[in-house]
Amino acid sequence: MTVQRWFYAKDGKGVGPVMPDELRQLANSGALRREDLVWLEGSPNWVPAGSVPGLFAEGTPPPPPPPSRDERRYHVYDLLLDMVRNTLDQRFVDRVSLIFGQVGYYTLFAAMAVGLVLALVVGVKTDSVRLILMGLGAILLVSVLQYAAKEFLAALDRLNKTTAARMASAAFLNCFALVNILGGIFILVGLGYVAIKTRSWGLSLQGVFAFLVGEYVAILSLNPRALNISLAGQSSAGEEAVGVYTFLVKVWLRLVPIAFALGTVIGTLQLLYAIALSFGRTSEAQAMEYGFEGAYTTIVAALQPTVGYVLFLTFYFLLDIARALLAVPGKLDALAERTKEAKP
Repeated sequence: MTVQRWFYAKDGKGVGPVMPDELRQLANSGALRREDLVWLEGSPNWVPAGSVPGLFAEGTPPPPPPPSRDERRYHVYDLLLDMVRNTLDQRFVDRVSLIFGQVGYYTLFAAMAVGLVLALVVGVKTDSVRLILMGLGAILLVSVLQYAAKEFLAALDRLNKTTAARMASAAFLNCFALVNILGGIFILVGLGYVAIKTRSWGLSLQGVFAFLVGEYVAILSLNPRALNISLAGQSSAGEEAVGVYTFLVKVWLRLVPIAFALGTVIGTLQLLYAIALSFGRTSEAQAMEYGFEGAYTTIVAALQPTVGYVLFLTFYFLLDIARALLAVPGKLDALAERTKEAKP
């Protein structure tokens, strides 16, 4: 018989494993609240503890529900946000991360093959063994970074699921989503207009990229569960600040696969262009210049998952230090009280 093992979120961290009886004791003692997130080993997502049947005693009052649409003022922008939220949900976010991660991973195979051809062609034409060796060294480096990217993308996904945070309401999330939706449209239209006037089509591509990133960030804002962030209904100002900072860091975390994929695609295209130049009438120096630029772009893109993993751990390390410092005054007060009570 398989033993059920549970994990629960405490101070933004996953705690466990605990047995079902232990989890029930935590709930009965008040150490675990209905709005806290719990996860059963093997299940796909974290869920609020209040949604687990039989975990809380029947007499335990549930947390107050958030105000309904009829109990608060309704704005026309709420129609836009609700439409995006209901159309593009957490499954869409997970699918986007998975697809871009795979695109970046497999594009690195193409980058290594193209880089090898470029190194051999330019090396033979310039009779330079050094260039061939440099190309082989770059390919070896990219292969290592490719493996690291695969491992760290999976690690980042696990960290996202095991590091929870809570916010009092969706006010900040809704406003942040609205700014990104409207800002992305404004940049798309503005850069498109300038591109038509100046016939600089690169600007139009930048506008499309900014628009897509802005809309994706808005979708993340409207699906906090995809970032393992819950709306608790009640939280202190400190918890709210931690929730906002965690949200911003996790949004950036979700953008890592996109930067990884787009960077590797751009780098590979630059390497292909360098090969085309090497077979044309241009000098080998110009082909080498584009080749070095493509190699640099590819390497920087392949580093994104590793850098994202390190920075995410650094953020939570600093967050733990901040929590410890904030807890010092309370502990000192408690120590002073015990000292007074101990005096005759």
